[in-house]
Amino acid sequence: MLLEALAAGAVPLVLSDAWVLPFEHDGIEWDRVALRVPQAHAANATSAARAVTPHEWCALADAGRREW
Repeated sequence: MLLEALAAGAVPLVLSDAWVLPFEHDGIEWDRVALRVPQAHAANATSAARAVTPHEWCALADAGRREW
C-alpha cells in the first residue's frame, strides 16, 4: 500500500518503529516521502498529521511522486 500511495501522490502515514519499508536500503528515503510516527505515539497520530503544514505536505507528496 505504501508504493500505491506514492503512485497516487498521497503521503503515507507509517506507525511503526521496526518495520523495514520497501526499498529502504535501495534508495527510497522514506523520511522525505512519508510521515513517520513512533509506535509509542500512535495515539497521537492525528495530532502529528495536523501539525504538518500545507507546505510540508506538498513537499512530502512531491518527493513521493519523484520517488515513484
